[in-house]
Amino acid sequence: MTCSAVIGSTTSFLVTLAFLWAVIRLVRRDFPLTRVPEARTLAVVMALFFAVEALCGFISYNGTPTLKEIIENLVFLSFLPLYSRLSVTSRENLRDALETAAIIGAFAALLFSFYQARFLHIRAEGGAGNAAPFAVASMVGYSILWLACLRADGSRRLLLVAAICASAACILLSGTRSLWPGLLIVPVVDGSIYRKHLSAHGLGRAAVILSVLTACTGVLVANLVEKRAELAVQDVSAALDMDNYSGSFGKRLIMWQIGLDLFKKSPLFGQGPGNAQPLLKKESFALTGTELSYSHYHDVFLNYAVRDGVFGVLIVLAMIFAPLFLAARYERDEIGTYGFAFLAAMEISFLLSGVMGIMFGQDIMDALFMISAITGSYLVFGAMPR
Repeated sequence: MTCSAVIGSTTSFLVTLAFLWAVIRLVRRDFPLTRVPEARTLAVVMALFFAVEALCGFISYNGTPTLKEIIENLVFLSFLPLYSRLSVTSRENLRDALETAAIIGAFAALLFSFYQARFLHIRAEGGAGNAAPFAVASMVGYSILWLACLRADGSRRLLLVAAICASAACILLSGTRSLWPGLLIVPVVDGSIYRKHLSAHGLGRAAVILSVLTACTGVLVANLVEKRAELAVQDVSAALDMDNYSGSFGKRLIMWQIGLDLFKKSPLFGQGPGNAQPLLKKESFALTGTELSYSHYHDVFLNYAVRDGVFGVLIVLAMIFAPLFLAARYERDEIGTYGFAFLAAMEISFLLSGVMGIMFGQDIMDALFMISAITGSYLVFGAMPR
C-alpha cells in the first residue's frame, strides 16, 4: 500500500487480483474464512456501501456510466477474503513488511516528486496521474514511518527520520493543500496512541537530525509552498470579495451549491452513481454560463449525499468510524495499539483529502483505503477471535 504513490493505478489492479485470488483460495479451502467478529462486522459495513451504491444506481440508472461505477465498487467486497488471507501471516512479519515498503516507497516517491516538480514543472503526482491520490498514498506511508520511528532505535531510527522527511516533501510537492495539516496531525495522533511503547534510546539524536532534515526539506519546497499558499489566498479573496468563481475555491463553492440543491431534490436515494458529470455540467452552465466538468462534488459527504441520499452519508460515516470504534474498544497488545494508531492516521489522511477533494470513487483511493483498513484491522484484531 505504501508504494501506491509510485505505482499508481497498478495498486487497484493488484488489490483486485489479490481479492480474486483470495476468493479462489477460499473456495479451494486453502485457508478458512476468518471467524474474528470485528472483521466480519467491518466486512458487512464495507459491503453495505456497495449495496447502497448499487440500489441507488438501479433507481437512477444512467446506462454505462452507472454500471461502470458500480463495478468499480466491487473492491469494497474484498474485506473478508483479504483479511482471511492475511490471517495466515504473522502480525509481526506483516508490520515489518509494511515498514520496509514505506521506507522504499518514500525515497522512490521523492525521486518522482523532485523530477516532476523541478523538470516537468508540474505538481508531484508520482505514478498516480493525479496529485491527490499521490499525496494520500504518501500520507499513509508517512503515518507508518512515524510509528516505525517511535518504536525503533539506533541507525534504523535515523533511516526512518530521513524517510519521514522524504514523505513530507512528497506531500508538499504534490501541492495538495488540504493534506498539509496532516503533516502535524498524523505524528501527534500516532504519538498519542502509541506513546506507551515509545523507545527512548537514541531519541535525542534522532530529534536533532529530524530538525536539520526538516529545515532542508523546507528549503527544498519553500518556493512551491509559497506559491500554492498565495494562490489559495487569491482564490478565496476573489470568490468572496469579487464574486469571481474561476479559481479552485470559487469552483468548489459552485459545486457545493449545486450539490446541496441536488440533494434537496432527492434526499432519500440521491441522484445515483454515474450521474455527477452530466449534472455538474448542466447545473453549472445554468448557474454561471460556464460548464464545470468534474466527476465528483469535492466533498466526500456532499458527494455521497448527492449520489446516494442520506443512506450514502450514513454508510460513509460508518466506513470511517466503525474501524476506529471497534479498535478503541478492543483489548489491544503492542501490535494492536500500533494498528489502532495506523487506522486513526489513515482515516485522518483520507478525511483531509475528502473535505475539499476526493476520498472514494477513484480506483487508487478505493484500493488504498480498503487495503489500509484491512491491514490496520488485522494488526489490531489478529487471526483468532477472543
